[in-house]
Amino acid sequence: AGPLLEDAEAGLVMVDHDSIAALRGMVLPSEDTLQVAQAVVILLSGAGVPDHRLLQWKEVKKHLKPESFLSTLSKFNVKNAHPEAVEQLEANWLPLPTPLEGEEPTETTALIAGLSQWVTSIVKMFHIYTVIKPKQSQLKELTAEKKVLSNSVSELTSRMKALQARLQDLMKNFQDAAEEKNSSVAGLENLTASCNIAGKLAQVIKSSRSNPIQDALDRTEQQLECLLGDTLVAAA
Repeated sequence: AGPLLEDAEAGLVMVDHDSIAALRGMVLPSEDTLQVAQAVVILLSGAGVPDHRLLQWKEVKKHLKPESFLSTLSKFNVKNAHPEAVEQLEANWLPLPTPLEGEEPTETTALIAGLSQWVTSIVKMFHIYTVIKPKQSQLKELTAEKKVLSNSVSELTSRMKALQARLQDLMKNFQDAAEEKNSSVAGLENLTASCNIAGKLAQVIKSSRSNPIQDALDRTEQQLECLLGDTLVAAA
């Protein structure tokens, strides 16, 4: 909107009190002059297109007060332009006439050119503030929402990675526990087998008429006695 604002201000540079007074003093201006003046009045009205009677020259020139007209144009806020008025201007008044090259200038030639440039720039600025600016604001909001969502996604991704690491630890602990369980089961099976063998051996010993241990002891004693006798004989 900066260049358009500069164009509007440049148009007002061509407007001065003397040319406004000269325009106001006209009894019957040309069609081009009336068209430009009507466009200015429509914008300044702040409402829709005025009744056609208010666009007649005798009513239009009431707005051309040399002491306040230029100040009113300088202070005009494009946001106060009425959408219907802008629409009607674009449909029925624009493009506004401008003095032709080679045309003999009059007291109001520069004024009409300046006012035409001001109206055209204000209409273009109106579209920026009513169409482009809201879209820019919406884009800004969407960008902020995207940033929030991106942060949420990053947080969720970090949490997911942490959960995956924890799951891997749990799976490893489970595998270690399973291996320990299998080792314990194997040890228990071996111990059970040993107990079974010891039990069978005990049953065999219990069911036997002779005690193998006692028999072994008796044989050992007999061998010792024989060995003693043989020793004495040998010594004699």
